[in-house]
Amino acid sequence: MASKQVLLELPKHKLIQDLSTRWNSTYDMFSRYIEQQPAVFATLLSKDVKKNLKDVVTLSDDDLKAAEELILVLKPMKTLTTLMCDSKHPTISFIHPSLEMLKQQMAPKDSDSNLIQLVKKTILNDLATRYTDPDIQSVLLNSSALDPRFKTLPYLSNEKRQNVFQDLENKALFFDVNKASIIFFSNIY
Repeated sequence: MASKQVLLELPKHKLIQDLSTRWNSTYDMFSRYIEQQPAVFATLLSKDVKKNLKDVVTLSDDDLKAAEELILVLKPMKTLTTLMCDSKHPTISFIHPSLEMLKQQMAPKDSDSNLIQLVKKTILNDLATRYTDPDIQSVLLNSSALDPRFKTLPYLSNEKRQNVFQDLENKALFFDVNKASIIFFSNIY
């Protein structure tokens, strides 16, 4: 395949195999295959390969279209994961808005193919199991509300937004400044 990559002026990248537990590896696999598809096709049609194999099977145009659609569906997850992992200072306040953004991106549309609708539903089902504990939800929402980037919580309904702000206000009213300063100074010494 390397000679075909040179001939077709493609990057000398190897194909990637996905891991069933990692959505990003599926994205990487399809992206790499689409990138290298001309070299793969040329290699499979070369005389050396054809004489050793009786039946050379390649992806159909429909298969390639499905792979390209899957890349588009999985790209927001790859982007988000890359942002979180590359950040020198990831913050908890980023989790809830990101999760909600992913849920919006994964909402099936009538124009989606059956395959894409199935993939989106599978991803949504997986996301629905994340951060479901009410205490964790509260911490995530409060953290986002206190972060200047997300403080208006535009992705929430008015009622839920007001509940978050009320929760923060209640916590601020019951915060014992003297107790907090004792804890702070005892940790220093």
